Amino acid sequence: MADQKKYKPVWLLGVIIIVVAVAAFLVNSFIVSQKRSAEDFLPSKVLIYVKASNIKKNLESLFSLNLWSQFSRINFNMVAAKLAKPGQKNEFKGSLTDWEAVVDNEVFKKFLSQEAVLAVYPINLDTTALAEVNKLGMEEGIRQIMSNIYLVTKVTSDVQFLELFSGFLNDKNVQGVTIEHSSYRGAAIHTIVVPDKGIRLCFVRFGKWVALGFSEDALKKLVDVSKGSKSSLASDRSFIRHLANAGKKSDLDVFVNVEILVGMAKDYISSFGAKQSASALKYFDGYRSFALAGFWGDPNELNGRWSFDRGSLSPDMQPFFEKSGSKPNNTLAFVPEDVLAYHWDGYFSAEKLWDYFKKSEQLSPSAGNFSQTAIASQMVKGSLGLDLETQIIPAIGDEWGGYWSGIEMVNYMQQKIPMPKFLFFLKMKQKEIFEQMLAKFPLPTKKEEYEGYTINSLQLPMGAEIQPAYCYKDDYFLLSLHASVIKQTLELAKSGQGLKNSEEFKTLDKGLTSMGRSFDYFGMERLFKVAKELVGYGNDFITRTSEQRAAFKKGAQNRLEDYNSKLTMNQTDLSDAEAQLKALKEEVKQADKADTKIDLTEKYKNEDDLQKKISSIKMEISGLKDKVKTAEETIKNMRPDTTPPLTERNFYLDNLIYPLLNALTNIKNMAIGASIDDDNCWWRVFYQVQ
Repeated sequence: MADQKKYKPVWLLGVIIIVVAVAAFLVNSFIVSQKRSAEDFLPSKVLIYVKASNIKKNLESLFSLNLWSQFSRINFNMVAAKLAKPGQKNEFKGSLTDWEAVVDNEVFKKFLSQEAVLAVYPINLDTTALAEVNKLGMEEGIRQIMSNIYLVTKVTSDVQFLELFSGFLNDKNVQGVTIEHSSYRGAAIHTIVVPDKGIRLCFVRFGKWVALGFSEDALKKLVDVSKGSKSSLASDRSFIRHLANAGKKSDLDVFVNVEILVGMAKDYISSFGAKQSASALKYFDGYRSFALAGFWGDPNELNGRWSFDRGSLSPDMQPFFEKSGSKPNNTLAFVPEDVLAYHWDGYFSAEKLWDYFKKSEQLSPSAGNFSQTAIASQMVKGSLGLDLETQIIPAIGDEWGGYWSGIEMVNYMQQKIPMPKFLFFLKMKQKEIFEQMLAKFPLPTKKEEYEGYTINSLQLPMGAEIQPAYCYKDDYFLLSLHASVIKQTLELAKSGQGLKNSEEFKTLDKGLTSMGRSFDYFGMERLFKVAKELVGYGNDFITRTSEQRAAFKKGAQNRLEDYNSKLTMNQTDLSDAEAQLKALKEEVKQADKADTKIDLTEKYKNEDDLQKKISSIKMEISGLKDKVKTAEETIKNMRPDTTPPLTERNFYLDNLIYPLLNALTNIKNMAIGASIDDDNCWWRVFYQVQ
């Protein structure tokens, strides 16, 4: 008894430990089950993965934008009806504003308002059946494709998805809907069957998650994953490593297994005997995956990532994938604040590009060993006296780019034409080589000193509006169609008041200018406004051209009618003259027979005059026939004017193009930075929308 009392505390302690352990296990299991994600139920080795989070919140944010408001006011129904052929049914129904009601739809709120994942897995298609292009083969192909597609979505805890979906189908007047039930490893699989449509929607529930597939066998794979007998996407290291969300909670994730996709494409193309087309995909060798992550905010953000295996890349592509660490971008100092578009490439290599072209020719020689690179070298040597490979290419530096700051309407041949105001820049290693090249073109140039630099302008007869010019600024060669643009560039470089220091730019930079490989900036609002101006100019130009073509054709037709009228008159005159000549000859003949000693001198003179008149008329007729033939050929060879009428063009401009461009002006600006590390091409995008 004493021993029992002695060990009683030990028993109690053991019981307490067991109870606590069980409770901890149950609590932990509950917490874990609540935190489980769609990736915990999806198999590994996904082909295409799209995940949307905070769906309702983000849609409401989208619908509140001016961009959406203006875009949704476009009457697509009216435009679609205009485009439809006579008797053709207009398939475009409803309007974009109808989408705003989707967030209040019962099915959406309970089934798609939180988080959803669309996953597509590799497909082992029977290419032999597909190659026959028969109904059974196509149906089997579609079945295989659909059985490898899943939609996994987080639902509200009270959702009864079977009743929800069957009710939705009944509301849409879908007849003959039945529900089937089956069980697999303790999981209930429910199937909504629509016999008339050949549709089977299969569901299985994992706590707060519902997975939708198109066959029971497909959903059994998800059950196996949930039970731990198959590896999950959450444990797929390649998938996790190659996501582009940088550890942050993203609103959108996209992942594509490029390696598997290219392999499938090669197999599919080869099955049809198109070996040459399949071999063209070798340029995708070494690519592993593509990933994209989107973040809603101010500004909005996109992160992109191309993953590759450097050793597996095509040999002629490897030089373009060298690591691009951070390097200074000195060209930002001379870009205007109100620029429309700007690009900078900091890792350009003319030598690598030249080697790529030469290797491509060696790998795919053309007929007769025709070498474009050899011909280019000979032409450059003949015209410039310099060797392209050993002199010109080594003189080019490792940076290039330019900016577009707007358009300027200039007078040319009595017409106003839009000319882009752009600047092209190229970093140089050997300025003297460029000087030797330019010296080979003895063009009339004007030298002007400006801000301590020499601007060389080409003097053209069209005046100062178009004045191509170039300038050397430190290590950069600057080129523009307008000397004024180069002057502005030099002024900005001196004052430091350009794009780099603008508040609009700083809002989007977010470290992009230090990414290293390249940088792009777009003043989207200004860009779309200029696009609208160019569209209007294009419409006016088409109208003028169409009117000129119509006037020219009308003139040709009028000339043809005039020639034919004159030809008819001349042919009548010829007939009259020939009749007169015939009558005169008969009269002279009768006088000769009568031997009346009548003086026929005047008759002979009239005969000669008629002969000359007839010859003259015949020559004129011959000339008129040539003119008629030429006019007929001119009219025949005129291309028919297929330009839509002005009223029709204005309809599409006023009801589609202009409203669309006006809506897009609500995208304020955009900045893109890119870099390359050991096995990834990175790029980040920031943009503002209102």
